[in-house]
Parts: sequence; C-alpha cells; structure tokens
Amino acid sequence: MNSFQLAVYSLVTSFVERQQLALAVLSEIRPDLLDITGQKPIRPTKEYIKLTQSGYWGKDREWQYFIHGRGCRLIHTVTREPIEWNAPDLQRFDPHWFVNWVNWFLAQEVENKHIRIINSQCKGKNDEDVRSFVFNVLDQLQKKGVLLLHPDCINRYELPRVSKGPVSND
Repeated sequence: MNSFQLAVYSLVTSFVERQQLALAVLSEIRPDLLDITGQKPIRPTKEYIKLTQSGYWGKDREWQYFIHGRGCRLIHTVTREPIEWNAPDLQRFDPHWFVNWVNWFLAQEVENKHIRIINSQCKGKNDEDVRSFVFNVLDQLQKKGVLLLHPDCINRYELPRVSKGPVSND
C-alpha cells in the first residue's frame, strides 16, 4: 500500500473498532435490534422506543445517542467525536459516516502519523474535497482486496475478519 492507502486503512481499523460503542448502546438499550440469539426478539412497547430513542449513555453519561432504524449515532459530549453504525455486522461501515469521523479527527490537536499523512493531502480543503479523497482511497483499498464491497448497502465496505494487514508498497 502507498502511504495514503496505509493511513486510510489504519483509520478504518480504528473507526471499525470504535463502532463497538454503538453496539454497546444498542445491546443495553435496544437489544431487540440485534439478532444476537437467533431467536425472535421481544419487541419493546412504542412508549419504551420513544423514551429511549435518544439520550445519554456511558459511565459518566458522556455520549449523546440517537437510535435510528437498526443503527445508532453517538456524539461525545466533550470531544464531539461522532460515531455512527448500523447493525448487525461490526466489520462493516458506511463511508459517509467514516468521512465524518475522519473530518472530526483531522480537526483534533493530536499527533497521529496517519492523520498527518491525510492532512498533507487535505489541509485547507473543504469537507467535500476530503470526502472525495477518502472515497477514492477506499475504492483503491477495495480493488486491492483489503476491503470488501457491498454496493447496495448502507454499510458499503467491510473490513475482512482475517485482515490481510498492511501490504508492502508498490
């Protein structure tokens, strides 16, 4: 992989890992949306669904959540980190939601070599330019076989369970 591909791949793996938080929210608040047991889940009442569609979650209630369809959007109340995921597969992700997270990460005052590489290409660019750059690299990663493609789904890309890992430069 070239440096841009490696940087985006690294951020994809971090983002997919962060999606665990959305799964934790759904597991706790709306387990009926997750077909974990293989049995038909008990559907909560309309009142429960309405009362729990949005709120705060976490040890210190540090995440604001919004449950939509079979998914969940989280925003950290301090850092404003956005995480959004649709059940059921944690290895899959929506490229638009990933780009939102990358834009958030680019705005942080953290030292990260992968962000530095992406910033070298995107510094001073608007959100649409960043989106185009990241989408292009995601397509390259899919063509290399590092990501799987599901073109007709919201969670368009999948990080294979047994990742090929970083590939040497070509």
